[in-house]
Amino acid sequence: MKTSAIILLTTITLQAQNQRNFSHTIQTNNAPEAIWSIWTNVDQWHEWDIGLKSAEMNEVFSLGAREEILSLEGQKSSFKVVEFVEDESYTMKVKLPLGSMLIKRFLTYENEKNYFTHQISFKGLTGGIFARMLGKKFKTMLPQAMQNIEILANSRS
Repeated sequence: MKTSAIILLTTITLQAQNQRNFSHTIQTNNAPEAIWSIWTNVDQWHEWDIGLKSAEMNEVFSLGAREEILSLEGQKSSFKVVEFVEDESYTMKVKLPLGSMLIKRFLTYENEKNYFTHQISFKGLTGGIFARMLGKKFKTMLPQAMQNIEILANSRS
């Protein structure tokens, strides 16, 4: 009986770790600047992020900047930009009780093709709990949000 409980616990832990970190990447024909412009225009995030009602930033998008978003369900969250490389990548952090959620967005160029990636990670003691609560929903919405960015970039070029 103890062996099966250990195996079950190990399986749950491995599944939680898989849900803790995930990403989605799209190849684009758009210039990286077009994607970057959409990613850093916080006030218009609701145009492509299907889980947001609104987003607001009252300062320049840069390292240390803070923003507030409102989900479709009415949940307010505050984020802080904790990593920033102009025209390449940024990471935002939202504090969770005894943990955090990191959202990293970055552009890459490989084999003469442009790509953009959105990565989500849940960290800390409660990371696994929040990954189970929110991760599946975010993982499901992410491909559509990324496709919306591509469509928006196409319409602006």
